[in-house]
Amino acid sequence: MYRRLFNIKEILEKMPSQANRIVLFADEYTMASLWRLGPGEEIYPHQHPGSDDVWVVLKGEGEYWMEKDTSPCKLSEGMVALAPARHAHGVRNTGKESLVFVSMTAPQPADIEPVDGLANKAPKKK
Repeated sequence: MYRRLFNIKEILEKMPSQANRIVLFADEYTMASLWRLGPGEEIYPHQHPGSDDVWVVLKGEGEYWMEKDTSPCKLSEGMVALAPARHAHGVRNTGKESLVFVSMTAPQPADIEPVDGLANKAPKKK
């Protein structure tokens, strides 16, 4: 039987404060992960060739970037970001606290390809 309820607060208390990911759930169809990025940490621009990636922001703020022709967008608590299959995306924590979000990726397996052409659009580290 699958675990179907997760207490995010309890999980975060056990997670290190630096960049980290915990897989909450994974099967042959879907994977859900809890992410924590410390200030200035980032998830480099990438894409999933055959999978959608949905992020639900629980805490913090950051700059979310997508595609080569767009500027970074502000991402903050309560927002949802969707990256359809073959669409580049990434994030950098621009706040003073952790950026915490849940990602849901389907279908599985979700291959990951770096998107180097987007690197010049990614927020610069200060």
